Amino acid sequence: MNNNPFNPSFGKMPSIFLKRDNLSQRIIDELNRENSPFQTSLIYGQRGSGKTTLMSEISSKLKENKDWIIIDLVFDNDLLISLTNQLQEHLLKLKLIKNLDIKMNFLGIDINASLAQNIDANFQQILQTSLEKLTRKGKNVLINIDEVHLTPLLKKFANCYQIMIRKNPLIVKSN
Repeated sequence: MNNNPFNPSFGKMPSIFLKRDNLSQRIIDELNRENSPFQTSLIYGQRGSGKTTLMSEISSKLKENKDWIIIDLVFDNDLLISLTNQLQEHLLKLKLIKNLDIKMNFLGIDINASLAQNIDANFQQILQTSLEKLTRKGKNVLINIDEVHLTPLLKKFANCYQIMIRKNPLIVKSN
């Protein structure tokens, strides 16, 4: 009896999958192009159709390029905190900041760390500032969020993202 190679396995790359080199390369080319409509992308389809595999394949290829930073987020209550922490970590590695100092209020919980500018920053300010610094350094950021659901947290992220695109469309590259 043959095993079904299309058995969904929670994000694990299958041993056999449909070749999507043309699609993957087209998305990568578009992500690298200024003002591309692919800068904000939603991959959707039926369970087991290869959405996560496609996202993983694109991320892996972009990760090979030193100009790309890949941020993988888990869709939970720590989404915004995780995003800002990962961005700040990359800023530290690139020596664009000296230390962390973040003061955020998230769902009624005060979260403190330390940002080099010593500002009382919120998520929108931290995200905007981080992306501006990375863009000036020639870095692109791919943000992957798998299995999203419409929640107040996702609305907050989308609203901040939309404001950043409206203010300066060249600083935002995410998926």
